[in-house]
Amino acid sequence: MHWDQLPLLGLLLFGAAVVQSAAGFGYALLLMPSLIYLGMAPEQAVVLTVLTAMVMNAVNAWHLREHVPWRLLLPLAIWGALMLPVGTWLLGQIRMLEPGQIRQVFGGILLFLLVLMWVFQVKPHKRVAWGWGLVAFGASGILSGVAAMSGPPLVLWTMAHDWPAKRSRALLMATYFLWGPLLLWALFWKFGETTFPAARLGVVLLPAVLTGVWVGLRIGNRLSRQQLRRVTMALLTLLAVGAVLQ
Repeated sequence: MHWDQLPLLGLLLFGAAVVQSAAGFGYALLLMPSLIYLGMAPEQAVVLTVLTAMVMNAVNAWHLREHVPWRLLLPLAIWGALMLPVGTWLLGQIRMLEPGQIRQVFGGILLFLLVLMWVFQVKPHKRVAWGWGLVAFGASGILSGVAAMSGPPLVLWTMAHDWPAKRSRALLMATYFLWGPLLLWALFWKFGETTFPAARLGVVLLPAVLTGVWVGLRIGNRLSRQQLRRVTMALLTLLAVGAVLQ
């Protein structure tokens, strides 16, 4: 990945931020396979995605801080954080593959997560067994380390609770924000100086991300969330299938 691709990267991050802010999900799911397709090394793609997403999550978590169930969240977030190194180790194994195989792996991960979200239509309950929280946060921690795509297991877990929308969003944003610095540290420790260019790119491209957030929020307020979700899922499915077929 070269600096002459900066405009294209800015457009990608802008578009992913628009989708995330309008539809409520999809930032890493859309961005990661796109960066891999453009030839960015897997560990650099994860660093760029995590760094820029961390800014969005910090803003959202701050605005929703009164709705975060900290007593429930902290033990589960710590458990998920312990799984982050497992994900970074798997990422180290993936980066040793051929470029075409790497695209297929990330496309396969995306496709699996999309199928998970399509198939499991979770109904809300007043109480959810503690073990499901361990499964969801553990799986999300691993996925976060290997592909920065940690959302689907946690989204399904929050949907299983009979919670107001703000409480669910607050827990998700707070979790991602707490994991962000830890994941960046794990990536820097594991891959060293190879991740520094991606970190610099992330800082430079933050204005594109924040602009996308601003645009996406206004689109989300005017259009049906259900329609946006369908369009986003269709786009992500095409992206995943294309990567796998390569």
